[in-house]
Amino acid sequence: MKTPTPLVPTLAPTWGPLYWTIFLVVASAFFFAPEFYALFTNWNNTFSDFVWIELKVQRNQNPWNWSGTTFLIFGVWMLTWIWLTFHFFFRRFT
Repeated sequence: MKTPTPLVPTLAPTWGPLYWTIFLVVASAFFFAPEFYALFTNWNNTFSDFVWIELKVQRNQNPWNWSGTTFLIFGVWMLTWIWLTFHFFFRRFT
């Protein structure tokens, strides 16, 4: 029996094995360096504090008091991490 040909041809990576490694190291350094500096000097300068201010989330606020925007952003965040987990570790949703 003849093996069916795939509809989309499989292409070999052309960027080399170091591209994404270098990208992740540089992107992490640009994020984590100021984030840790803010944590040790003034935690009000952190990214999480910025998000809380923008979403108007108060300290110890119950989730049932969240706004629609907060729930929407939380839902998008959860879907993104669920998708990335299955995509990277189980090779699904490609």
